[in-house]
Amino acid sequence: MFDRAFVNQLPKNKKMNDDDIKQFIECFETFMERADVEILNYMRRETHRKYQQSYYEHKAAELEVTVDYYIQEFT
Repeated sequence: MFDRAFVNQLPKNKKMNDDDIKQFIECFETFMERADVEILNYMRRETHRKYQQSYYEHKAAELEVTVDYYIQEFT
């Protein structure tokens, strides 16, 4: 996990040594893995939202009512 105290301890003009670089790479890889999971979660939510909207539009059209009315009365 990313350690803010570690970053705050580094002087602004100090170059990173091998251990610092290794820790940065590990933290960055962890960040990227979590980002990938969040992207997949977002895609799943959006796919479900679009499916629901399409379903409501289809059902509302079958009953010849507006989507808002269908959602209010039938969900």
